[in-house]
Amino acid sequence: MAEQIVHNVETALAAAGTNRSRVVKEVIYIADYRLEVVAPIIAALRQGSTTPPPAQTIVGVAALYAPEFLVEVDIVAAI
Repeated sequence: MAEQIVHNVETALAAAGTNRSRVVKEVIYIADYRLEVVAPIIAALRQGSTTPPPAQTIVGVAALYAPEFLVEVDIVAAI
């Protein structure tokens, strides 16, 4: 799941004409908020990010838009 999240983020950033090195803020909403779910996502997003990494907020939620949605990532990047 973590690799798919990174791929989706990179695809969306590329479509907007930017990349992960320009990310300044990440907000991650996780429906199944457990350390074993969260840790791989954080690690995957940290790989290839800037130093220091962007501001990051992780929010555990009861549910997302649809039951099959487990993670939502909100990214702010400079263009």
